[in-house]
Amino acid sequence: MTANASPTLAEKIVYLSGKITDCAEYLRYFEQAREEALKLGARQVFNPADFPLGWQYDHYMEHCMILVRRADVVLALANAHDSKGAQAEISYAKSLGKPILNLESRAA
Repeated sequence: MTANASPTLAEKIVYLSGKITDCAEYLRYFEQAREEALKLGARQVFNPADFPLGWQYDHYMEHCMILVRRADVVLALANAHDSKGAQAEISYAKSLGKPILNLESRAA
């Protein structure tokens, strides 16, 4: 898995964006993305896969948007294009002028 747009995320706060709903392997994909962000120098990684189970969808998205706002950059997993929530996160980040980096992975 490699970041397409930047060789380093030195000292950046990173938000991971990707498909969670109906993705059986989401924990593995998000953990791989976290590891990659840290290898690229991220100071902190916000991972929505760490949220507790059992919340309503709207509660998850509310917390995600708060973290997007606090992040310096959003890393989009390869499956982000197939997620309504990830697309909303990416759109919001773009509206805030935050860079979006795409991660290559085997996530489907």
